[in-house]
Amino acid sequence: MNAPNTLNTTDDIIHRLRDELTSGALPRSATERGERILERLTSPVRVVLLGLPDAGKASLLNAIVGKDLTSDDCQTTIEFTYG
Repeated sequence: MNAPNTLNTTDDIIHRLRDELTSGALPRSATERGERILERLTSPVRVVLLGLPDAGKASLLNAIVGKDLTSDDCQTTIEFTYG
């Protein structure tokens, strides 16, 4: 299962935003807003999946990240750090 190039697109946006912020060419208000956006783009996202056994939590996690990180027969509590 392959997700669209979301990571590449996000990385490109972060790189371009950093370049603009460090150029000194933006007005102060735009720089402040850009710094807040950059902070949100680079902060980790926390997701909790809860459900009954065999409810499809592992499949949902795999679909969210676009990779097969978990097997469908997981029977234990798992914790992933991704990205």
